Amino acid sequence: MPLRKVAEILNVDPSTLSKAERGDRPISVGQLVQLSKILKVDLKELQVRYIADRILKNFSDLEFLLEGLEEAKIQLSKEKN
Repeated sequence: MPLRKVAEILNVDPSTLSKAERGDRPISVGQLVQLSKILKVDLKELQVRYIADRILKNFSDLEFLLEGLEEAKIQLSKEKN
């Protein structure tokens, strides 16, 4: 599917979508659902990749990244209970 058509469905400018493809600009979480349908990709798989990419882009140079991720996991578990 052409980029311009995907951009039209997502209601974004093609240049914005192109930047998202290159990793220069994040897409919104809300667009993940639409994108998973367009690309016929499992939403869970897409969300996991999105989360991993955002974490790596923003925090990969931090010395205690893994410890921070563990703490986040603990806090998320507490919130769900």
